[in-house]
Amino acid sequence: MQLPSPDILKESGKSIHHYLGIPSWPIMASNRDPTLTEYISTKPSSNTAAYCTIHTGGITVSPARYMQAVAVMQPDMFVTLADEVAADARPKRVAQSVDRTIKWLDECIQHTTQAKQQERQSQQQQHQQQQQDAQAGKQQQQQQQPEQQTAGHSVNANHRG
Repeated sequence: MQLPSPDILKESGKSIHHYLGIPSWPIMASNRDPTLTEYISTKPSSNTAAYCTIHTGGITVSPARYMQAVAVMQPDMFVTLADEVAADARPKRVAQSVDRTIKWLDECIQHTTQAKQQERQSQQQQHQQQQQDAQAGKQQQQQQQPEQQTAGHSVNANHRG
């Protein structure tokens, strides 16, 4: 989540595929560094954010921030945030983990749904603007044609005399 930052990718306008130079390879986004095999040192998650391991250690990430990063990276698939617990965790902690994970999943789905709605609205606005521009261009062209015809007639009338 830190290198490259979502802001750098957003400025480029390209997906993580292009940034990494592998445009045809599938990419999966996850909140865990797959090169790390042990998650023993992870910090506990809170009700509002998950602790994510990365190559430089770890950071706390809210579902909204995570989904912003996913939207900018444009991976082929992503793993939603989960409140992971050790296998020997107490039942109360496991239940809390399940509740948080479901809450975060709902937030991630909501964020994705809102982003898609905004994208559709933006596309509709662009389409409407293109239609308005095309209509304005036709009107301008229609206005210029009679002026050119009128100007042509007056030149011909002057030329005959």
